[in-house]
Amino acid sequence: MSGGGWRDLARCAETDPEIFFPEQGGRSTAAKAVCASCEVSDECLDDALRTDEPGWEHGIRGGMGPGERRVLRAERYPDHVPQMYRREAGIETYKRVHGDFLTTQEAARACGVHERMIGRWRDTIREAESGGIEAA
Repeated sequence: MSGGGWRDLARCAETDPEIFFPEQGGRSTAAKAVCASCEVSDECLDDALRTDEPGWEHGIRGGMGPGERRVLRAERYPDHVPQMYRREAGIETYKRVHGDFLTTQEAARACGVHERMIGRWRDTIREAESGGIEAA
């Protein structure tokens, strides 16, 4: 290795960088396929989740797109999530774990938040579904 650590082994270094930054609504299949075959994709993803550098929320890193990383980052490193993304990530986490079988307490435990936050997320989702606001 030339001193770049895991980055020296990254398959993306051998690939056109444009595929890792698809246009809004574009497909990320090619980039995610490169990541899936990369031996350091876990290190790349962890780096993406831990960084606070400008632009961290763009592109495919470690096989995940920005929205996927925001949710995972909120779960793994809540203190590293910019405030503007916490609501969005929380709503996505809530949607993923919530089901009719979950009580508010169970959903709060699964999301790692207080029950009041579950109520806020539920209200946000209901309002969005009724056409009031845009949810995450």
